[in-house]
Amino acid sequence: LLYQQARNRLDSMLRRCYDKEDPNYKFWGAVGATVCDEWHDPDVFCSWYIKNKIDGWDIEKDIVQLKSGGRLKQYSPENCCFVPKYLNQWFAITRSVPVIRRNSKCFYGFLYVKRYDGKKQFRLSGDTEDDVMEQYFLAKDLHLEKIVSRVKQEWNDIKAENPKTPEICPALLSVLENFSTEEYLAKKTSAKNISE
Repeated sequence: LLYQQARNRLDSMLRRCYDKEDPNYKFWGAVGATVCDEWHDPDVFCSWYIKNKIDGWDIEKDIVQLKSGGRLKQYSPENCCFVPKYLNQWFAITRSVPVIRRNSKCFYGFLYVKRYDGKKQFRLSGDTEDDVMEQYFLAKDLHLEKIVSRVKQEWNDIKAENPKTPEICPALLSVLENFSTEEYLAKKTSAKNISE
């Protein structure tokens, strides 16, 4: 059963990365996502998947590479780990800095936080654009700290039910515990400017 789940996951990854007819190709393959050569062998991928699978979590390719310097958007044992969906969503909505506007009283922007019970919007305001940005980075970093605590607690609960559960990927924990939203977005902006 787990082997078949792993095989289905690999087939899905390969289609998204290489099959131009796949509806998800535009989000993965068209923007450079690949699968490492060794994982083109289903037995190699399935062995890795079964050894590292954490119940209820899914494979993720981009978070770990933030620290390892791995090839962006490549599915590989160096870049991939298993994470809960809400952690992946946090990174998905942390793509760029907020648009900051000004009214007659102040500068303001909005922070969007995706929660298990829905999306929340918070208004940030200050005397300058820098005030608003400082609040944004602080709020995002504090929210991620909360998510990291939740990830660890959830893993402890899973491990209590299934003692054979693998450890959380150490590279993932290292990235999360040393993460700075400000630095992350500065790197993304810099990389985007270089590619344009």
